[in-house]
Amino acid sequence: MDFWRMGLTGLLGITAGMMIAGCSPSEEEMLSKSGYQQVGDLEESTVWVAQEPDDSGKYGIHVAGKLRGFCKGSVIAGIGEQICNMGEEARGSLYMVGAPAAAVAGTITLTNGKIVHAQTFALPGHPDMKLAIGTSASSHAKGFVDVEFATANGVLLDRSGNQKQ
Repeated sequence: MDFWRMGLTGLLGITAGMMIAGCSPSEEEMLSKSGYQQVGDLEESTVWVAQEPDDSGKYGIHVAGKLRGFCKGSVIAGIGEQICNMGEEARGSLYMVGAPAAAVAGTITLTNGKIVHAQTFALPGHPDMKLAIGTSASSHAKGFVDVEFATANGVLLDRSGNQKQ
């Protein structure tokens, strides 16, 4: 009889644990409740930006999904400034840079010469800039050496957001 009760108690405990795990909030729900706003989707991931600055006046960035953990601790930086450069062999690489508000796309030239296409994402509360984010299947490049942006009417902008000559 004791073995039967122990088995039943164990089964009930496992069932309760599964129910609790199934009811726990998703990473996206936790970010939303923590004051982050989703700004875009990228490579089976979502990009989130803090709606309010932290104590030092900086706005945090968080990546959820497949590339979760990449850019942890990153904050919004100025136009043309590197925000994040992170990669793993199994998940690829993520490159993030501040972009001018007029940019609709961009390219990031890696240190190994490879060119990565970047999507741009508007930043709520920051009408003067966007995030430009590109991904690569490889983690071999340790950084990037150049960035170029394009506007909706095809004007090319340099890393600083100035029109290219």
